[in-house]
Order: sequence, then structure tokens, then C-alpha cells
Amino acid sequence: MKKTYRVLIALVLLTQITFAQEEQKTASQVNKATVFLNKAQINRDVKVSLKKGITTLIFNGLSPFIDVKSIQVKTAPSINILAVNHKKNYLNEIKKSEQVKALEEKRETITDKITLEITQSEIVSQNIDFLQKNKTIGGTNQTLTVNNLSQTATYYANQYKKLKLEELAIAKRLTNLREEQRKITREINTLSNNKELPTGEIFVKVETTKIENTNFEITYLVDNVSWYPSYDIKAIDINNPLEITYKANLQQNSQVDWNDVALTFSSDNPTVSGVAPELTPYQLSFNQRRSTTNNISYIKGQVLDKSGTPLPGANVSAKGTNIITMTDFDGEYALSLPNNTKIIQVSYLGYETQEKFVTNETLNFRLNPSSESLDEVVVVGYGNQKKASTVSSITSVGPKEVKVPNSNLTSMLSGHVPGLAIRGTTSTEDDNESSPLYIVDGVSVDKISNLTPEEIKSFEVLKDASATSVYGSRGSDGVVVITTKNGANAVTSINQTAVNFKIEKNQTVKSTVNVKEITLKTLQVPAEYQYYTVPKVNKSAYLTAKIKDWEKYQLLDGETNVFFDNTFKSKGVLDLEAVKEEIIISLGVDKQIDINRSPVTENVGQKFLSKNVETTRHWKVDIKNNKNQPINIQVLDQVPVSVTDEIKVEVLNISDAEMNSLSGELKWNLTIPKTTSKTLNIEYLVKHPKDKRLIID
Repeated sequence: MKKTYRVLIALVLLTQITFAQEEQKTASQVNKATVFLNKAQINRDVKVSLKKGITTLIFNGLSPFIDVKSIQVKTAPSINILAVNHKKNYLNEIKKSEQVKALEEKRETITDKITLEITQSEIVSQNIDFLQKNKTIGGTNQTLTVNNLSQTATYYANQYKKLKLEELAIAKRLTNLREEQRKITREINTLSNNKELPTGEIFVKVETTKIENTNFEITYLVDNVSWYPSYDIKAIDINNPLEITYKANLQQNSQVDWNDVALTFSSDNPTVSGVAPELTPYQLSFNQRRSTTNNISYIKGQVLDKSGTPLPGANVSAKGTNIITMTDFDGEYALSLPNNTKIIQVSYLGYETQEKFVTNETLNFRLNPSSESLDEVVVVGYGNQKKASTVSSITSVGPKEVKVPNSNLTSMLSGHVPGLAIRGTTSTEDDNESSPLYIVDGVSVDKISNLTPEEIKSFEVLKDASATSVYGSRGSDGVVVITTKNGANAVTSINQTAVNFKIEKNQTVKSTVNVKEITLKTLQVPAEYQYYTVPKVNKSAYLTAKIKDWEKYQLLDGETNVFFDNTFKSKGVLDLEAVKEEIIISLGVDKQIDINRSPVTENVGQKFLSKNVETTRHWKVDIKNNKNQPINIQVLDQVPVSVTDEIKVEVLNISDAEMNSLSGELKWNLTIPKTTSKTLNIEYLVKHPKDKRLIID
């Protein structure tokens, strides 16, 4: 009997040894980063020594902002990847840098000095108060001599002077100390958001039949990394091409430094307009308010938290565009806006995103802390898994099998996947039969009966351990992973439309709220120069540069700094969504060209008929070229257009302008000789029922 027990104990110990799983912490470095407009793809390569059997590799010290659905792990074909999990480790929180610690100690020392100076100031103030309250010299029954009076006055004057000078010295020292304290606080806010964050960890369970030294490549997407393009546009004169310096403005605040990495910037969404204004159709209708245009092209302000502390590194953007900037040390920002921008959006790590309508040129924001928790632990259920690890538990169905003549996907699957219970259209809620987890184009869905076989590109069915190791308990009844033709095409189109810029030299980018500016390339771009004016909106003449065939330069939306004749002219925005055939860059206002638009009062007014009213309007546009050379100038104006049959508009005089009858836009392309003037007339008649109110400019 004892012998039997010994055998059983030996078997149990052998089983425990056989199935023991070793955990192995593995350090890795970022070797490549592809930065998108609002996140980045990180690549890490590391060589690992594996023992025979099952090992769980722990890749630690990663960013807490990993998009867990994007994690992919690649290794040699001989290594079976059993599971890939992710969690956030609060036992190994990201430590503040030594620089931040030193700054905090320095700030504490300064705070102590400020407290000491305030105490000294109170003592001096009390002494001054004591002197002032004891000005009476001697008692009422005492006889004062000249000597006594002189000595007392001298003592009082000397003491008062000494105390006042000390009071001034303390005030000066306090001012200097508080300024130094503010500077250090700004530096600390820049280096660290003062948030205790966890580290990210990726767990990779692998199995090998022998001892191996092999490479692992881990890729994933990480948030809190972004870039936006900007341009320096320089024109020497109107006889030379434009020089455009294309720059990437990178913010890397993933809490992990990138040291000597291969860096690529990518975008698939080029989406604002130059400084020069634009016309919108002038439509007439009854009981309307006077039309207004949002001409705010530049906005500034400050972003604070709930307590009033500045938030450096907050994202400030014109909503719906890629026009974005970051707040500085004091939480202040300035942003050039596309025409008719309506909403400004502000976002910051750990705070709720806030939006405000553009109502004036200064917008301040006060953000509330986000209610979302950072301590979520997530198990990856949508990453890659090697089929070789669990071949018997995976069934793949290719395009040929998909083409069977079944009217619905549920019945087709039931015929091709043995051992998997799939609920069809005939099932009821009372069925005890469990249904598998469906993943269609990476998204979990409740049913697939609405899909037809013709929509499917391919699918895989995971059962048993292969399902639960990746999808957890949700995969206990099996997992059906489907890729549709639409889903596959969507990925392809994104890749085809992406614009990629690979930086030739490796870069080191520290994790910080600061923006790092990197030059992508410098272009020499041929341009056609022309003056442009919209006197109804703005009585100024803008010098513009037109760029044709702009698609070949791979431009994206972004802020522009415009220079002409080696002089900074203005900030603007490049809005590719508004471009029709050519990009128009505004090079600023030329004050040597005078523009005026004024009403003509002669032979205009209202004429009342039996049922209608006829109103005549006449505008005059005067253009004077004060330059010593001729100019080419394009002038835009408009006449109203009717949107109802009850209103009739008759054009009387437009000085040979090109007219768009749908929008009412008037266009003149003029050549005006040096020191010469040109006058344009805009005259029209509006007829409408006299019992209805109509506002006519």
C-alpha cells in the first residue's frame, strides 16, 4: 500500500514539473516608430533565450497608453504562441525623473525661504506700527528740553528709515523668490504631468520543443502621441518660385523615451484657407436677419484645470480639421483658423475634452478631471495567434468553400465546422444550445445571419484552448473570426491613401509635453503671383501665389508661416479640402493699393407699385494702384440671388464682370497701370411683394 502511495506521489510531482510554466522578464527598446496624426505604431525587437517547454515572456516598462487590440507578436515558425495578454502594472509605477525630483526639492527650499521672508516682513510691519503709535514724546507733566527733543526725533527717524528700507528689501526678495518658484513649477509641469501612471506589460505565453535563441518582434499602437504638419512659405519676390519648408511638429508623451529610433510620419487624412477672405452666396429671403460672416482667422487663450493651474501641452484644435497646436508652459495657446471655423476643441490627458463656439478672438478653457479610470486590466482578444500552436482547434474556410450554394452563412458554417454548435435562424430563445462568439472585421457582433456567403472573403473558427487562451471565457463556446470583402478593402484603401515621410537619420525623442519640430523636406515650387481683393468683406489688396499641380508635393493641412522679401508677413492655414484646382497662398496685404467700396445715392431707392416694391441698389468699387509698376488683380464681389419666386433680381450694371448666375459671384481680372485708378459699378434692382419685409444691402 505504501508503495502504491509513493508511485502516486511521484506521478503528481512529475505532472507538476512537466506542466510548470516559467515566467521570464524581458527588457526591450523601441527601434522603430511610425507616428500618425493622433497615435503611433511602436516596433520593438528583442532576442530571447527560451528553455524547452512553456514560458511566459513579460515585456515590461512599456507605455500605459497601449491600444490593446493592436498588439501583434512575431517570432520564428518553430515557436508556438499560445496567448498574448496585456495589463497595467501599478506595483512598478513610472518614476519621476531625477530632474523632476531635483526641481521639486529646489521648489520646497524656495517655499521655505518665502515663508521666512513673510515672517520677517510681519515683524518689520509690527515694528513700524509700534513706532507710529508711540509718536508722543514724554508725558504731559514732563518738561522737554531741546536736547531731549532732538535726540528723540533723530532716533525715531533713523529707526523708521531702517525699517522701511528693510520692508522694501523684503518685498523685492519675495518678488524674486516667487518668480523663481513659478519658473520651477512651469518646468515641473513640462517634464511631468504630476500624475502617477502605471507601466504597461505584455505577456506572451510560448511553447518550444527545444532550447532556442530567437528574435521576437512586438508591434502595437500607442496613444498620447501625435503630430501635425506646418510650413514655412518664403517668397523672395514675384519673379522667383516659392520655397516651402515642410515640418512635422511631434508631441511624444507616451511616458516612454524613444532613443535612436527609425522615425516615420504618416497621414491618411489631408484636410483651411489662406489669410485672404472668401465670399459666400448672398441669398434673399423674407424675414431674414442681416447676414454675418465669421471673419475670425486667429484665436488665442489659456487652458487651465479646475483649480486654475495652467495645463502645458494641451491639444487645441479647430474641430473637424487637422489644424492643431499645443499650449505652452503657462497653458497659453494661439492658433490660425480656417475660414468660418465654428468650434474649438481642447483635450488633455486625464481631463474631459471640452468644446466652445468661436465667438471672439480670445477663448479660455477650464477643464474638469476625467471620470475614466486608469487602472483597467485588459486581456487581449483580437491579436494574432499562430495556427501551428493549436492546429487541431482551428478550422479555416477559404473562398472555395464560401462559394457553396447556401442562402445564408449560418447554415453554411454548420456544414463545414464539425463540433461547433451554431445557432441558426430557426433557433429560439429557449434553446439550451450555446452560440459562439462572432468577430466580424475585428468587431464583436451578436449574429451573422444577416451576412451572405458572397460578402465573405475568409473566416476561421477557433475551438477549445485556442479560443479561450485568446478570448477568455467569451470564447468557451468557440469563436468565429470573419473577414468580409468590405472590411478587407477598407484597410487597403487606407494604406493606399497614406502619405509617409521617413526621416533619414535616427531620432531621439524624450517623453514630454513639449513639441519637437522636425524638418521633413524643403521644396522649390513654381508659383503664379496675383493680387486679390474682396472689397465687400475686406477693403485690402492681398498678394497671392497660386500653386498648380499641388498633389505631387504630398501636402497636408497645416499652419503656415508666410515670409515675403525676407520679412514675416502672417500666419495662416493650408486647407486642402477647400482647394479646387490650385492652392492660393496669401502673402499679405499691399498697402500701396487702395481699395474702397461705397454706395451710390443718386438714382436709387424704392418704387411702390400696386402689389410690389422695386428697390434699386448701386455700389461703386474704386481701386488705385500707387505702385511704380502695373499690377494684375482679381476682384470679387456679388449681387443677390433669389431663392423664391416672389423675389425677382434684375442686374443693371456690373462693368463687364464674369457672373455666376447661381451664386451671384462677380469676378474681374484686371491689369491696372502704375499710379492709375479703376472704378467698377455694381447696380441691381430687386422686386418683391410690398406686404413682406425684405432686407436689401
